[in-house]
Amino acid sequence: MAASADGLQHQSPARLPRTWIAVGVAYSASAMQFAPFTVQQYVATGLPVLAVVVIAVRRGWLRPGWAAPAAPVPRPPLVAALWLMLILVALAVQLFNFYDWPRTVYPTLSSLASQIFDIYPVRVIAFALWLRLGWYFLDR
Repeated sequence: MAASADGLQHQSPARLPRTWIAVGVAYSASAMQFAPFTVQQYVATGLPVLAVVVIAVRRGWLRPGWAAPAAPVPRPPLVAALWLMLILVALAVQLFNFYDWPRTVYPTLSSLASQIFDIYPVRVIAFALWLRLGWYFLDR
């Protein structure tokens, strides 16, 4: 446990053992060999999600009152309105490009990402990082 600036004791997440890292990378390499949007790919992606849910339930994380609710951070209405406008403009541009223009002229974010994720090592690294992120949230 480490003391933070607020004087409270916080438990830092445990370091992930190297064997678990190797298992995660090996699982990523085998799971990403399946074609996207197939049943095999859905199962390979869903198994880690199922494992996280089972571990979370066994730890009692889904019981009411397991964590104290955080106080909401007040945000000025102008800042929220600006963010909302920015998100809506980006969404409108993406939808306009998706429906009205050929993707070779104005590619959407998903078509750009699919070009990147067609490369097998990139898919493996991204999936391994996704697994690591899930473990980080589980271990917090």
